[in-house]
Amino acid sequence: MNILNIHSLESKVLVDDNKYSYFADSGFVYYEKDKNTVYKIDLSKDEEAFFCSIDSPAYISADENYLYFDNQQAMYIDDSLTERTISAVDKETGKTVLSLSPKNNDDECCFGSDDIMIFKGTDDNSNDYFYIADKTKFPEFDGEYTELK
Repeated sequence: MNILNIHSLESKVLVDDNKYSYFADSGFVYYEKDKNTVYKIDLSKDEEAFFCSIDSPAYISADENYLYFDNQQAMYIDDSLTERTISAVDKETGKTVLSLSPKNNDDECCFGSDDIMIFKGTDDNSNDYFYIADKTKFPEFDGEYTELK
């Protein structure tokens, strides 16, 4: 994993031979050091530290408040995993504040803005449908999705 300063055109290797997901966000890079450990690199201080533990390899995304770890990647690797979960982890504390599951394991997830998480599924007739999770209710989200018409 490399970074490039677009002003000076200097590059730097952050992590050698990373096999897992990473996400760059507001001066930080979060990456899976191994399949259960996430580290955070503060680019302004060039400091690396433990951030959180996760259950399995995951796709990483973020909004202003949370990092999201979607175990869909692990489900492709390990057939014994049967439930897809997306964990929301507080960026400040590294603590998981909630986990949620899409209606169907194959539904696409767009983490959207700071206010909503959008899901897209396909029914048996190949029609697309959409539903959202209201992130303004995190961490007290009750699992009730809003259907979009």
